[in-house]
Amino acid sequence: MSVLVKVRYVDPKSFQLRELSMSVKSGVSVGEVKNLVITKLSSDLLRNSRLKVFIDGRLASNEDMVRDDSRVLVIIERDLSDLLNEFINDLEISKYLIKACYVDSLNKVLNDIDKLQSELCITQVLPTELIISKYHILLASYYVFKAFREGSNISRKKHLEFLLYLLGDRQLSSVIKKLGSLRREGIDYVIINICKGPDEGTSELLSKYCVSYVNELSELIESTTYDLKLLNTVFGVSVSSIEELRTMVVLRTIELYLRKH
Repeated sequence: MSVLVKVRYVDPKSFQLRELSMSVKSGVSVGEVKNLVITKLSSDLLRNSRLKVFIDGRLASNEDMVRDDSRVLVIIERDLSDLLNEFINDLEISKYLIKACYVDSLNKVLNDIDKLQSELCITQVLPTELIISKYHILLASYYVFKAFREGSNISRKKHLEFLLYLLGDRQLSSVIKKLGSLRREGIDYVIINICKGPDEGTSELLSKYCVSYVNELSELIESTTYDLKLLNTVFGVSVSSIEELRTMVVLRTIELYLRKH
């Protein structure tokens, strides 16, 4: 007699939860079930993974047996940060060009922000506290370009769509309110310019707003003091370290895109 086995895993290509079914013979061990799963799935799905088998809702050991009436679930676990890196690297967004510089007048930039946009680039001005991960900036930009290409954009302007993806929030009014909570005395602001390809015209426009340029975002991130409690509120998460926050904000950006598709 055969027993149905359900296998759940996160697809590293789409970052969505998937489930497949297979049959095993009654009386086989959990270790044999794991071996069968390994032979059926690709090496990409199993890289650096851990297989957990649950029988009737209870975590089973390799020696446990599958019975005729067993409900068997196999969960393939992988480190979340590994999955994120793999997912993002597959998008080839590392080829995007990023330029950043500190500004001395936030209002001046905001008044002219529409003039700083181009077909190949997204330009936005952000408090340094909102820049916690280069991957986060790149991924938000990727989804903006993709949304406008597919016609699934929420906002009519790329630089506003970028803010939605950056904060993982569909409501622009909510995003503006959250950004307002970061505006306080002593906070530095940076113009971020992300391009799919060279756009020298935009670079020339930016120069008149810049006080000093940022060579690498990693340098800016290392020198920034983050208010974790405030950022938990802004991003709508609850984490206890900046490392956890970096992972969670990327997940929220991905989630916003997936909710629209």
